[in-house]
Amino acid sequence: MMIEYRREQQRLFGGTMRHRLVQSGGRIMIAWKRVDLVNCDAPLDGITVPL
Repeated sequence: MMIEYRREQQRLFGGTMRHRLVQSGGRIMIAWKRVDLVNCDAPLDGITVPL
């Protein structure tokens, strides 16, 4: 579940998120990530996910 609050509006997104982590030079890094939204067939504005 992700909740986004932007431009005075709140949006909810449900789905699954997967990450593949690798260790490189003593650091753990994201090799790839995948997000499968429950409502993936609906039209969506851009989603901002700050990390």
